[in-house]
Parts: sequence; structure tokens; C-alpha cells
Amino acid sequence: MKLIHLASFACGTIFSLELIEGKMIDPASVAAFLDLRGEWKPALVFVLAGAFAMALGGVQISRYMRRPLLDAPFQFPTTKTIDRNLIIGSMLFGLGLGSGRFLPRPCCRSPSDR
Repeated sequence: MKLIHLASFACGTIFSLELIEGKMIDPASVAAFLDLRGEWKPALVFVLAGAFAMALGGVQISRYMRRPLLDAPFQFPTTKTIDRNLIIGSMLFGLGLGSGRFLPRPCCRSPSDR
């Protein structure tokens, strides 16, 4: 197994644990955060702020690197156009999130989280 695969697995595991700790796997918690008209619960703002700070730090560090630590070249998106597939996919995601409360979440949860 390559080191990049092990690092990817470790990052995914840490991310999943943070989602569980931040209660972002609970549909009721996320729905309460998104409900601006009712009883809004801003607790997930801190989770989002922490994720934004980490991503911003990573982007700033990557600007000074010639190449990634575990890969040969940086891999950035090549297209910058907003096409039909992007718009339709965003609309479907928003419809599922808003109307059906189908939330993307980790597939494995602790029995105590149910």
C-alpha cells in the first residue's frame, strides 16, 4: 500500500470522527441549523468555521510548495466554466436537502447515535 493511500484513509477517518463529534450526522441538528425562520440553533457555525480555517490554512501553505508531499504534481480543476451538469447537480442536491431532508453523512454510525 502506498503512503498516499494510508494518508487518505487517515484523513477520511479523522473527518468522519469530527462529523460525529460535531453532531453533523444528526438530521435534526442540521435541520435546526438550516431553519432560519424557526428556532435557529447556531452550534454548527463553529464546526463550519473550524473547517473553513483549516482549509484556508492548507491553501495558504500549498501556495509556497512546489509539489505536494505525497503526490507528483498538484491537481487543480482544468475547467472554470459553469455548465448545465453543475447547475442541475446543485439543484438536485438542494432539493434533496431542503425538501426531503436527505443529508449526506457518514455511512457508519455508532448505535448510541441513533
